[in-house]
Amino acid sequence: MIIKSIAPCRISLFGGGTDLPEFSSRYGGFCLNMAINIRQEFKLNTDKENDFPNGFIATIANHSGLVGQIEQSFDGIITGGIGSSAAAAVALVGMANKYRNLGMGLGEIAEMAWKVEVDKLGLYGGKQDQYCAAFGGINGMEFRENRVDVVPMSCEFADKLRPSLVLFHLGFNRKDPKIQEGFKKLSQSQIFYLSEIKKLVIEVAPHIGDGDIEAVGKLLHKSWDLKKKSNKGVGNEVFEAVYKKAQNLGAWGGKICGAGGGGYCIFMIDPNKRQGLIDNLGIKWVDFDISWDGLDTRIL
Repeated sequence: MIIKSIAPCRISLFGGGTDLPEFSSRYGGFCLNMAINIRQEFKLNTDKENDFPNGFIATIANHSGLVGQIEQSFDGIITGGIGSSAAAAVALVGMANKYRNLGMGLGEIAEMAWKVEVDKLGLYGGKQDQYCAAFGGINGMEFRENRVDVVPMSCEFADKLRPSLVLFHLGFNRKDPKIQEGFKKLSQSQIFYLSEIKKLVIEVAPHIGDGDIEAVGKLLHKSWDLKKKSNKGVGNEVFEAVYKKAQNLGAWGGKICGAGGGGYCIFMIDPNKRQGLIDNLGIKWVDFDISWDGLDTRIL
């Protein structure tokens, strides 16, 4: 039997960090994110002996009860800040769900993927990546203790937002894999900044609904400023220089994706100035679109 399983990566637009358990369990987290068409893809051949590409995949496969040869395909960059590990974990847990006929829903798959990443692999982080990979699309997500509510955004909502978003890669990935561990014990200042970041998720929605994308971009700038204050290591001098250049080219706001430190970054700009930003920013432009399909697993 051959099983194919695919899950998308994501761009976290607003609220990143508030989904971390130390914050969300006490104060509630709120994120706005979008799944993108950079995807993790796996094929399992159950008629062959166990053969897993690497230790990460082997750990999840063994924990999930997968047996056979696994092949991986990914057209993005690992540790780039777009949730590639979560997409891989969701795809593999979804594969196990199909293989073992477990009858798990998307939320249950996302939870199991998060748990195996944290408990078995020691990858500290929040849950938005796994839920975005499982559900796909653009979603508002509310995180509370032992509960996650996913609220899908409409295509009309996406149509207003998408033309202004431009994705790049800085040319290097983050060097410190444990940047987010600075949130394990929250200081009072971190609680304040994360609370302010969460407020922006609520503030931004009406602007998108009204089509005021410039206001959204300016709030993205504000969110990035708060993110840098909430945890050291998120930004760096290289990105600050890129950011300043992007602003000179007309960008309203931007951020490094994910935990920060390197990898992918995104900017918001007037669609009429979009090509100028791509041509002149001086770093690699990455073509992408929204992935409306989340986890997709089937027997071939």
